Amino acid sequence: MSVKIIELNDRAVHVGDETGVILQSPGFALADGSSIVLGEAAERQARLQPTNSYNKFWHELSLDPISHGNNFRHFADIAYAHLMHLAEEAEIGGDVIFAVPGNFTRQQLAILLGLVNHTPFKAGGVVNSSVAAV
Repeated sequence: MSVKIIELNDRAVHVGDETGVILQSPGFALADGSSIVLGEAAERQARLQPTNSYNKFWHELSLDPISHGNNFRHFADIAYAHLMHLAEEAEIGGDVIFAVPGNFTRQQLAILLGLVNHTPFKAGGVVNSSVAAV
């Protein structure tokens, strides 16, 4: 298995490897009863169900409680679901290098790495996305 790169951004999370981008998933989540819809399907429903829609969970990644969580305790729950969605859609199972926004705090990095510990892949590294783009 080759190393994958996941670029975290609320607008679109990109998954790539040595061949280029293999998956693009908008940073949208929709709480649909007891289930969650992610990516493009959630983005299409966002305007129809704004109180059940989330689109800043990567930017605001934290363990702070969500007041209207719709079965989510915090944004980390949604981010974890998105990581699992990416793992399934892009068949990620090995090492991953994360390209994260330069404004990610130490706490957000710690949360991200903690979430990754519960996924089928492991973090091989973390880089600033602006440096990775060069």
